[in-house]
Amino acid sequence: MVMTMYSTLKSGEELSMSNIEQRLDGNICRCTGYRPILDACKSLASDSTVVDHVCKNAHELPAHDPAKDPPFPEFLGKVSRGGAFSCAGEDGSQWVRATTLGGVFEALAANPEPGAVKLIVGNTCHGIYKEDPARVFVDLQYVHELTAVHSDADGVTVGAAASITSLHRALKAAVAEKPERACTLEALAKHVLRVANVHVRNAGSVGGNLAMAKTRGFLSDLSTILLGIDAQVTLASANGMRTVTMEEFLAEPVFAPGEIAYSIRVPFDSPRTTFLTYKAALRAQNSHAYVNAAIKTRAAEDGTVEACRVAVGGVMRDDAAGSHALLAGETAAALVGQKPSKEALAAALAAAHRELCVDAANHDAAYRKTLLCGFIYKHVVALMGEGAPAAALSASRDVTQRAPSRGSQSFTTTDEHGIVAQAVPKISAGVQATGEARFTDDIALHANALFGIPVLASIGRGKLLRVDASAALAVRGVVAFVSAADIERLGGKNNCSAMGQTHTVLVSDVVSYHSQPIGVIVAESERIGRRAAKLVKAEYDTEGKTVVKTIDEALAEPELFGTPIANEHVVGDTAAAFSRDGVRTVEGEVRMGEQKHFYMEPQVAYAVPDEDGAITMYFPNQWPDAAQSGVAMALGLPMHKVNVVHRRGGGGFGGKLTHAIGNAAMAAVCAVTVARPVRMALDRNTDMRVAGGREEMQAKYKAAFKEDGTIVAFEGEGILNAGWLVDLTWFTSMAFANAMNEAYGFENMRCSSKVVLSNMPARTVVRGPGEIEASYLVETVIEHVAHATGLTPEEVRERNFYRDMDAKLPNGNPIAPYTIRTLWEQLQEKAKAQEKRAAVEDFNRSNRWKKRGLACTPVRYEVGVWQKNALVNIYGTDGTVLVTHSGSEIGQGLNTKVAQAAAYALGKALGVSKGIPLSKIRFGDIQTNVTPNGTFTGGSTGSEGTAAAVMRCCDTLTERMKPVVEELRAKKESEGDDQPVTWEELCAACKAANVNLSAQDHWSSTGPDALHYQNYGVALSMIELDVITGEVNVLCSNLLYDCGKSLNPAIDIGQCEGAFLMGVGHFLRERMLYSEEGEALSDGTWEYKPPGVRDVPEEFTVELLHDAKFERGILSSKSSGEPPLVLSTSVMMAVRHAIREARREVGSTEFFSLPVPCTPADIVKAAGVDHSQFTLE
Repeated sequence: MVMTMYSTLKSGEELSMSNIEQRLDGNICRCTGYRPILDACKSLASDSTVVDHVCKNAHELPAHDPAKDPPFPEFLGKVSRGGAFSCAGEDGSQWVRATTLGGVFEALAANPEPGAVKLIVGNTCHGIYKEDPARVFVDLQYVHELTAVHSDADGVTVGAAASITSLHRALKAAVAEKPERACTLEALAKHVLRVANVHVRNAGSVGGNLAMAKTRGFLSDLSTILLGIDAQVTLASANGMRTVTMEEFLAEPVFAPGEIAYSIRVPFDSPRTTFLTYKAALRAQNSHAYVNAAIKTRAAEDGTVEACRVAVGGVMRDDAAGSHALLAGETAAALVGQKPSKEALAAALAAAHRELCVDAANHDAAYRKTLLCGFIYKHVVALMGEGAPAAALSASRDVTQRAPSRGSQSFTTTDEHGIVAQAVPKISAGVQATGEARFTDDIALHANALFGIPVLASIGRGKLLRVDASAALAVRGVVAFVSAADIERLGGKNNCSAMGQTHTVLVSDVVSYHSQPIGVIVAESERIGRRAAKLVKAEYDTEGKTVVKTIDEALAEPELFGTPIANEHVVGDTAAAFSRDGVRTVEGEVRMGEQKHFYMEPQVAYAVPDEDGAITMYFPNQWPDAAQSGVAMALGLPMHKVNVVHRRGGGGFGGKLTHAIGNAAMAAVCAVTVARPVRMALDRNTDMRVAGGREEMQAKYKAAFKEDGTIVAFEGEGILNAGWLVDLTWFTSMAFANAMNEAYGFENMRCSSKVVLSNMPARTVVRGPGEIEASYLVETVIEHVAHATGLTPEEVRERNFYRDMDAKLPNGNPIAPYTIRTLWEQLQEKAKAQEKRAAVEDFNRSNRWKKRGLACTPVRYEVGVWQKNALVNIYGTDGTVLVTHSGSEIGQGLNTKVAQAAAYALGKALGVSKGIPLSKIRFGDIQTNVTPNGTFTGGSTGSEGTAAAVMRCCDTLTERMKPVVEELRAKKESEGDDQPVTWEELCAACKAANVNLSAQDHWSSTGPDALHYQNYGVALSMIELDVITGEVNVLCSNLLYDCGKSLNPAIDIGQCEGAFLMGVGHFLRERMLYSEEGEALSDGTWEYKPPGVRDVPEEFTVELLHDAKFERGILSSKSSGEPPLVLSTSVMMAVRHAIREARREVGSTEFFSLPVPCTPADIVKAAGVDHSQFTLE
């Protein structure tokens, strides 16, 4: 993001907040929820309204001064930018840099076999199509004719090797220079900004994009919109050039031998031409289309359509040779000769319904067809303008085109504990922003280091009969193929579970899920290893084995896929309550899908054999003790011979608790087998195939209620899909049952959860395990009761909050201090809930095809503070402090909070309330040979437990230092020196007096230290829904959260924002697709869509409850990492409300269920949208 912003500053483009937000469309951030990063970037905008919470100066940040920018690196300026060049790769491949067309044609002629040559500019297609048969790669960037861009009186011409960004700039320039002739290009330019992201648009070429559409069936936005505007393509070969229409270009699935795309011509049109483009996608930015369309109409003076051209993409089979964007001739003809009207619309829709038959093999085929008809409707409404019915006018507006996000953050600080509770910037922010922070993959490898590449099973269920790695071992540079047999040979166990389960490192017999590792290729380079891994052949027995993927399928085979894990809590007598007179009941079912952790740093491990058979393991993890135990078990080593080292992780969210251990164990086995260091870094695709995420859930519910909305009985019965191994799903199940009533004090309830297995990757805990599932379940119950009684959901929620402040939860733990009612009442006022609700109702009455929803939901989230170990060393020479502990820094700011706590605690030695300077404190790497037996970092309390352990060490040290400081003060007083004793003087004196300046201690999760408590918060969210496309824009989210006395409010607010947006992703974006065999199809960013910049609510306010008191807490604080995730349920309920309003338009008033994630396709289906509804009545 830093480099994206830097390139924005250097681009010469308008430096507005809107433009900056647009430029960040290709960046993904899982931790922060984007807001702080956006604010940092927007602070440089000409129209910035950003508030600096660290300096506390509102909009007084210095303006960007280009003169102060760092100079372009001199060594990069010396890199050759021209001249023909070629070189050969270690695998026989060849790289050719061409500088002339002749050079390109020579390379093609020398390698005439189909697919042998790949013409590249940015090679961005590799992000989609990983397999590439080409052996000769020809770089076109230096062929001037292919990158030239120019315009004339009739249109714009761009070279095929020109970047997509160059196309956009040329279109914008033409619009500015010839506004009348180039009027149609404005929409074209606007749509180009929805192609991929700024990084791809800068690197990828126009011709490359069209070539993918032509030869691979790629669902290209560019091919559709250029087809719609009637662009032409010039093709070139050694024999000359020829120009074809875009339709002719796409019709042939291959290029003629020796022929390449030379340029693309975009024509100007008459001022009476209207050209509009359409796209619906899973995410507003950086997401491929479900379908797209471009419609061009030319009108006569009286408004009659003289000519029409309708281009559509996404109809033919995805990614199939011969598939491409189409012209819908019959649909276009239906509009010609008529003025835009309900009759013309009806004719066009009838034609579209007949001719646009979406291939049934495509995902969401029915939805796609509805979308295409919807695009026709949107276009006719746009043509009619004010002549269209008032309620229909909003149909043509695109909800994805929105204002830049804005918001505010509010908190109070206290000096009670000195620097603790202050908004101190994250101490590693500087090195992370500059790229100097070192992660595991940045460790300099030993000269003899090798690389491990896992070989994955190609079936989802069966037996591994034999593996033939001979072809792989014959590849030059391959050192070994490591299998389960090597684990046995080493005397280890084929198991890396620290929880008494059997987590096989490498398959020896039974294949439990698709892509389970069956071996590892160890090679001298990663590239050699990847190529060799594809040559390993495996034979399987799958006869009679059906791959079990879903909960329903697992329930059908309980003897194989059932587990004994079950959790249940009972309060009162639900059976008696259900039979009471005067109560009514509702019942239903909810289902939630998987969510991936999608940490920024995939699993990586570096294993270094040491003397005496020991080994050092470098890898990011959230559970040092389990990591050490798992590796030791796999190698058959005692614990003291395994040292696990971890400095920081690039995100975790639970994914580096147990999932990290399997990859590390593979690396360790490989390293010991070959007696050399081995690095195993999974690429994103492999990581997403091997490791499961959040468990799929389905639950049935039943509730009895009074007419005033009081729920007198609630029963919830949930089932979780653990995948092939229980792993930590037992914890999710426990949390699910514990949280099922959320913040509601139901008089009678039975909350239960059980676990099933399946032939899927092992699921595990993901941020907020079991809690977001419980929230969605119980809030659906609240909504169902509100629907049945005619009350608002907010009224039902208020009726059912706990009233007895001394009440206990179903698991027996106290609810106190229960701040939900305070939070709820304050948020209603602060967020102006009543005004917003009235505005939503007015909006919905006036708009048929855009609907808004508003919802306010609470969270109750129980946490426990787990054991943490710490070692604090003070260096007497200069008073610096080295802190080593067992808490994993994975981006959440743990070390910053701990540093604040340590500074405060050490300051007690001098009686200084503000503590010692933070600059004196540094953190050592987690090492199991320094701080052994470290438990996991998770459950949102890692910072608290670590801070407590470190403060205990500091208290021990300050107690030892007391006599020395008293002596120093007495000495100064006797010498007439009225200056206070400095920290440096004290440390030096302690060293001289042989005071032990090293202390070790821990925080225990049992006994008198045991600390369990409830977290509370509320959120109000408002969304706008495009009923035709199912796309959702979050208009506002207001969060009010009780963080006690925050250890660091800046960090805690960031955690609130990041957790909340991760929840939004789970509810609306992050869909996983699998094949029948259980192979992950959403194994990368192409199909899996975490939230992007434009998923941040347009108005996003977060406030920490003022004057919050939590005396039992560590320094009176509460956790923040996970509970706010659950508040994203407010967005999902707001979506439900908008869908409800859409359903009412077609007379549907019954209660309905919604799946999670609730994608645009799911929303349109739930809203009951059908092409027959697209009328102008």
